[in-house]
Amino acid sequence: MKIISEENFIKELEKKYSIHNSLIISNDKTLKNKTNLKTFTINELCEYLIKKSPLLFTPYITSKHECIFIINSLIKDIFKKNNALFNLTKTPLFSKEIHNIFKTFYNSSINPEILKNCIKKNDLSEEDFNRLNLILEVYEEYTKQLKEQKIIDHENLCNETVDILQKNSRHLEIVKENCQNILIDNSIELT
Repeated sequence: MKIISEENFIKELEKKYSIHNSLIISNDKTLKNKTNLKTFTINELCEYLIKKSPLLFTPYITSKHECIFIINSLIKDIFKKNNALFNLTKTPLFSKEIHNIFKTFYNSSINPEILKNCIKKNDLSEEDFNRLNLILEVYEEYTKQLKEQKIIDHENLCNETVDILQKNSRHLEIVKENCQNILIDNSIELT
């Protein structure tokens, strides 16, 4: 095994891979300043691809705080139907926890329709059934508002990017032509 310095490693990369058809995905923020290769974090790459996509609109990518604000306004209205959940809306972290639940849904590819089917198929107590339906109602309304306002939740950025690329084969071909080599830093966790 040959051990080389990071500087020599970058020079080797640049020699081996064309600057024009390669990109690096890395969490190392300093790598951008050390190489001429296109270097992105996963989220930066997704944002780049979305902004380059030939959609009829450029979606707005929200921050976590903006998402929580939207969820907070929804749950205060929807959770009035259940005293226990409504009381939780008064705590500052509850909207954040709901957003974390939605993040789990995104990462598990659970859209509102899949969630609705899961709730129907499971044998739940009436109380659990009602509470989960309220969560579903918030999730449905949240995803509907994001779609109507052409907003992408930053937590769902990778999934949205994949959807855009799958739905637009020409854009996918352009990406493939321009990025023949994709080098992924081993510190990146791809799920």
